[in-house]
Amino acid sequence: IPLLHSICEQDEGSVSAWESLIETYLRMEKRAEANRAWGSLIGKTWESSDQYFIAIEVALRFHWDSRLRWLMNTRARRLDESDLQYPRLAEVYLKVGDIATSWGYLQRGGDSELCSEIGDRIEEVLQITRTKENELKKFYENGEPLWIQGLVVREIVRRCEKFYSPRKGRKKVALISSSLNRGGAERQLAYTFRGLNRKKYDCELVVQRFDNRGEGETFLDLINEFQNEAFEVSQTEIAEGWSNGTYNKIENDLLELLPATVNDAIKRLVSHFNNEVPDLVHCWQDQTIVSSSIASLICGVPRVIGSARSMRPDEKSELHIRKRPYLSQSMEHLLSGNRIFLTTNSEAGKRSYSEWLQIDSDEIGVIHNGIDFELMEESIDSKKFKKEVAKIGIKKGHKIVGGVFRLEAGKRIELWLDVFAESLKSEGALRGVIVGSGRMGETVERWIEEKGLKNRVSLVGSKEDVASWLNLMDVFLLTSVTEGLPNVIIEAQGFGVPAVSTDVGGVGEVINHDWSGLIVDSNNPLVIANAVIEGLGKRNRSFGIRAKRRARKFFSVDAMIKNTEKCYEQVLAD
Repeated sequence: IPLLHSICEQDEGSVSAWESLIETYLRMEKRAEANRAWGSLIGKTWESSDQYFIAIEVALRFHWDSRLRWLMNTRARRLDESDLQYPRLAEVYLKVGDIATSWGYLQRGGDSELCSEIGDRIEEVLQITRTKENELKKFYENGEPLWIQGLVVREIVRRCEKFYSPRKGRKKVALISSSLNRGGAERQLAYTFRGLNRKKYDCELVVQRFDNRGEGETFLDLINEFQNEAFEVSQTEIAEGWSNGTYNKIENDLLELLPATVNDAIKRLVSHFNNEVPDLVHCWQDQTIVSSSIASLICGVPRVIGSARSMRPDEKSELHIRKRPYLSQSMEHLLSGNRIFLTTNSEAGKRSYSEWLQIDSDEIGVIHNGIDFELMEESIDSKKFKKEVAKIGIKKGHKIVGGVFRLEAGKRIELWLDVFAESLKSEGALRGVIVGSGRMGETVERWIEEKGLKNRVSLVGSKEDVASWLNLMDVFLLTSVTEGLPNVIIEAQGFGVPAVSTDVGGVGEVINHDWSGLIVDSNNPLVIANAVIEGLGKRNRSFGIRAKRRARKFFSVDAMIKNTEKCYEQVLAD
């Protein structure tokens, strides 16, 4: 952070430096500091028009619509219209990918060298994507963005109509994700890959990298038996021909309009599929759905299933959608045909994506998460666990409020700690245990100390033996800002731990409120703390029994695999 502040001061014209500074604060859940950084930037907009356009671009990249309107209303009056105001705005909007708004400002920009340059760039995009200027006009007049990346996807869908017929008998299935790092979606991917019937499906797992974070924490142990069927495409050489037209279904200049990381991912997947085209690609999470679907269309893959997790991206946080505002238009184009299908892991997610993509909810399938409780129980190491518990000072008579999650923005860990502190006022025997690691580890440790909880709340890091820690807990607490169908609540309930959670995403499909746990429609620490105390009270035992029975009945890994294979059969039969 000090380094980024220094760069912003020394190179005031660097959009990336301001963007990185604000993003870093937001990732650390330091919203006040992020707002102060933004305030520092807009303070400079009174000094020069260059700083004004930098602030405009930063606001656009974070999708701060209200801040953008305020900035333009208060600053634009000071700019002489002859001072390239509109061409500069056209340039900024084109940089972020909104070609319609860029075109609109260009029409108001007069005659200058910059206007001519931007006009040429817009015309080039229109030619490559076979888009008419009237379409830009329509979007601009309606006040709607039109993303270049979406136009690219639409053109790829147009050009790649042909596909292979699925094999007879045993089908080849490729499961695709960005990584196999420890996370909710990755766990479900590993369970699916391991559990699919190999007599019916010839499976391979394809990821960009097994360990994207470089922390050594992956789910490779879950697929140990099938690691020879798992591949990192970051290690795959891009096949020759992208520049000389060997892949004549789609020109290289079309893919070059996509972000560099997406372009690279598509080319590596195409190169991988070039050896043997699968009958079905099953890809996980929004960006991977887009890149994998494009690669599948290019290669003639008959069917694609995209598994969306959690809620639509713009309902998660500004960081989820920030670099990918084009996702909705891209996915709308991909789903317009009969080769690509979408599933979510919750009914709440289904409704969310239906609204976002403006498609009938019946077109979206639901495959609930599954947990391998037997595997979790096999990992129990009682001797090691007892030593670890003794080390952090937990004794008989303590009541444990626990959590299992990555230490990252979105889990609202400071709210978790505030809830614990409020609960402690009513129950002096409380101890808090958080299982998990992540980039916010040092920040969370500082929060614990600042709140006077150093001897009350323990960060124990990531654990292979999660089951033992769950068995230790009296109440499981989750305070996330958004969730799909949270694995951690299913796991906690599967071990008889009543859960208290904020009312987000598909939590209501996991917790039967006031029967197996408690859902709180509030972000007030005191209100949530009251629910924690209630969960610890006389109904704790009955809550736990019901929670365990329900979780193991409805959210088993066997049920998830059965529903997944049923989905495969349906899309391959269409």
